[in-house]
Amino acid sequence: MVSFVFASMEQIWQNPAVSNNTIRWIQAPAYQVKVDSRFKYVGSVSFRIRDVAEGCRLVFVDGEDRTVKRLFIVQCESILPSSTATYKYRLKDEIGGERFLCYAFAYSNAITALDNPNDEAAVTANFLRGLGIDIPDLLIGSRFATIPDLAKKHELILFYFEPVPAGLGLGDLYSGEISTAKMHDLSPEYLARGRAVFSISPRPPGE
Repeated sequence: MVSFVFASMEQIWQNPAVSNNTIRWIQAPAYQVKVDSRFKYVGSVSFRIRDVAEGCRLVFVDGEDRTVKRLFIVQCESILPSSTATYKYRLKDEIGGERFLCYAFAYSNAITALDNPNDEAAVTANFLRGLGIDIPDLLIGSRFATIPDLAKKHELILFYFEPVPAGLGLGDLYSGEISTAKMHDLSPEYLARGRAVFSISPRPPGE
C-alpha cells in the first residue's frame, strides 16, 4: 500500500487535478485514478458530515438526453482537525496495488434527502439537477473505499451507479437494512461493472 503524509489537507486531498478523465493529487498520493472515457466529468461538489468530516465529490456522467445512464463518483473525504475520529474498517481487496473495501448496494435519492438533506448523495443529486441532468431516484451500484494515510484521517471512495432494474424496488433488495437474496445475487454483477470503469496506476514521474 502506498501511504503518505498530507502537507495540506485542503490543497492536496480535496482539490485534485482532473485532466482527460484522470485524477491526480498534488504531491501525494503516488497513484492516479483513470475513469472510462465514456463518462464525462461534469464538475465537483463539496459536502460536510456534521462536525466530523468534510470533502469533495468529483462527478462523472455517462448519459443521453441529459439523463443519467451511469454515474461514477470519486469522493475525497477528510476528518476535521477538530475531531478525534478516524476511519476504521478492514481493507480486504486489492486494486492496483492498493487495499480497498468493496461492496454493492442500492439506495433512494428521495429517502436519503428526506433523512438528511445535507447527505453527500443528496447534495450530489441537487448538483446534477442544477446542471439540468436528470438522476433516477433508485440507484444500484458499487463502492470501493480505501484509507490512504497511516493516521487514518483521510478516505478515498469510488462509487459506480446505474438505475435499479425495472420492476425492482428497495423492498426487493433490502428487508429493513438487511440485504435480501436478490441483492446478494445482483452484487457480483455490479461490483464487476463498477470495477471495469476505473483503473489505479502509479502517478507518472515528475507529476
